[in-house]
Parts: sequence; C-alpha cells; structure tokens
Amino acid sequence: PLSVNYSMMVGAILSSGIAWPLLRNKAGDWFPAGLGGFNFQGEFAYHVFWSIALYLGDGGYQIVKMGIISYTHWLMQRRGAAIGEPSLEGKDEKETVQDPLHLGISHRESPEERRLRKRVFLKDNIHWGISLGGYLACLVIGCIAIPHIYPQAKWYYLFVAFLFVPFFALANAYAAGLTDQDNYSVYGQFAIFIFAAWAGTSGGGVIAGLAVCGVVVAAVSQAAVLMQDFRTGYYTLASPKALFVAQLMGSFVGVLFAPAIYKFYTTSFPIGVPNTQYSVPFATVYRLMSVVSANGFNDLPDHCLSIAAGLIGAAIALNLLKDFVVPVAYKKWVPIPSAVSIPFIVGAPIAIDFCLGGFIMLAWRLANPVRAASLGIAAGAGLMVGDGLWQLPLGILGIAKASRPLCMAFFRAANNDL
Repeated sequence: PLSVNYSMMVGAILSSGIAWPLLRNKAGDWFPAGLGGFNFQGEFAYHVFWSIALYLGDGGYQIVKMGIISYTHWLMQRRGAAIGEPSLEGKDEKETVQDPLHLGISHRESPEERRLRKRVFLKDNIHWGISLGGYLACLVIGCIAIPHIYPQAKWYYLFVAFLFVPFFALANAYAAGLTDQDNYSVYGQFAIFIFAAWAGTSGGGVIAGLAVCGVVVAAVSQAAVLMQDFRTGYYTLASPKALFVAQLMGSFVGVLFAPAIYKFYTTSFPIGVPNTQYSVPFATVYRLMSVVSANGFNDLPDHCLSIAAGLIGAAIALNLLKDFVVPVAYKKWVPIPSAVSIPFIVGAPIAIDFCLGGFIMLAWRLANPVRAASLGIAAGAGLMVGDGLWQLPLGILGIAKASRPLCMAFFRAANNDL
C-alpha cells in the first residue's frame, strides 16, 4: 500500500537523513568512538533499539486494540444469543461480500449461499482427541529434543512455554480472523524477554530465550495462518479438513527442505553481514533483545533507552492520532510506526525500492485504473517470483566462485579519489 511506502520513506529520512548524522557527532561523548559492526556499546545499539521501540510501540498498541475488538465482538455475539436475535440464515436481504484488497471483485451473497458455505465449512470436524494428542506429542518431543540441540534451553523452560502457547495461539488466530493481522513476532519477543531473563547470563539466557522464542513463533504463527486458510476456504467452499491436512503436509515438506535451503544460502551468500543483500537485520534485533534481557541494560550507551522510551510513546501517539483524531480521508498520510522502523535497522535503500514500486503503481492507476486493479497484484507477484527464481542461478555462480564481468559503484565527491 502507498501508506507503507510513504511510512518507510519517512523512516529513511528520519534515520539516515537526520538521526544518524547527529548521532555520529556524539561519538566519544554518548558512546566510545571507533566502534563498528555489531557492537552493542556503540552506534549500532541506537539503530537496533530505536527500531525495536517503534515496532514494540506499534505492536503493543495493535495487540490491545485487537483484544478490545475481539472482546467486543464476542460480547455482541453473546448478547445477541441471549436476546434471541435471528441468525444470518433467517435474513432475506443479501449481504455484500467485502473486497479488502480492492481488486474490484464483489458480489451480493444470498442467504442460500451463506447456508451452503456454513454447511460445507462445518461438515468436517476434527475430534478433540486428535488435537489433544497432537499437542501432547509436540510437548513431549519439544521438551526432549530441543534441549539436546540447545542445552541452554532447559526442559522446564519449554514445558512452561508449551503451557502458554495454546492461549497465545488462540488469541492470535482469533485476532487474525477479525483484523487480518498476524502479530506472532510480538508474542515471540515477549517470550525472549521472559525466558532470557529467567535463565540469566550464567544459564545461557541468550540461547535459551531465542530457542523458546522459536517454539512460540512457530506455534502462534501457524495458528494465524490456518485461520486465514479457513477463512479463504469458507468463501471458496473448500473442505476445512483438507486445508488442515494440506498445512500439515506443507509443514513436513518444510522440515525436509528448509535445512537444505539454509545450507544453500549460507554456502552461496554472506549471511548476517551488514550492508549486504542478506544482512538478516531482524535476526540481529532478536539476538540483541535476548542479550539485553539476559545481561541487563547497563552495557548500553548513554541515552539509548530514554530515547527508545520516547519512540515507544511516539508510536502509540501516532496510532491514537490515526484512530481517533485524523479524518478518514487523511488517515493514510499518518505514518505507520512499524514501517517507519524498518529503515532504522535495514537502511534507507529499501525505502527507495518500495517507493519506486509505489510510484509505478500509482501512475498505472492514474493511466488505467481498471487494468491496474485487475493486474497490479499479478505484476507484483511476477516481480517477486522472478527475483526469487534468480537466486538459484546466482547461488550456483556463487558456489562456483564466478566473478562479475562488470561492477559499478557510486561515491561522494569528497570520498572519490579516482
């Protein structure tokens, strides 16, 4: 969406255009000069913590907002049932099916269509014994296998995490069904803070927090994805049981192929190196959260946390402004804090890429709105698939140590000695 592109450009200007030049002038005052790379006592800590602050402020607000929406929705359903309101099937008027992606696709749904969808959707039931058996099997396997892989993650950490995972998964799935937002990362970050602090530095809290975070993220995210699949299946008259089996098959295929793909990438490309194509910035963010939770905040540079706290407040204020103050016609121009946070850790170039695509799409909509609405997503998907497919030959060339026949670089005039 245009609002995301605009927000990322705002983040790029605030970070690379304003914050980082000012911050470099504080080297030797706020933090030791000459520290580079991933040193958490230098400038890098500001990059990561300020990005985390914007993200957590936005994510926390959205969690509370979705909790209120979910509770209100449940309360209205309960009150409707108590006063004997007629069900949807009893209504004669047609209902317009919404078009959240603005594809130009909509139709009037009749009561017969709603009854058919409900009958197809509810005809397949998964016995509660299968659900309970699968949960207990995952609990036992996780508590036994994961400590062998990561000894710092004790079995009782995982046992406690597995006890809370169903509640997190249920809340995230219900909220995703209502709002179409999957906030699994917020639950994972919560797990990092709790279990890394529980283990502490002496108990390998960094690894323990990240390992438990992986368990929580995997479970909570899968619940939201399955909810979205169920919703799609409801509208397309697909069998819920078939959708569930398909997700299980996809998970097993992922278990087989993910390690091979990871090995391929680590062999072919530099992974986790700053200013490269695969700098994996959020891996660094999660690790820093775990390090700080285990070690405490004493090693961070001056004013890092105080400014981060201010950014959390700014993210919440932007959301409140958007939801309660700004008129509907202007809401899209209020920056999205999560999108603003991305250039803080990834860098400004990603905002340029997104804005370029946004401007092309905007020009297309102005020139031919019908074609843009019907083919825009297909064109974007084609660009993504093409870029992804190119990674295979690029990886093969990397393994073969092939060198590029031509390289081009751009320098500032002051730094250009050629």
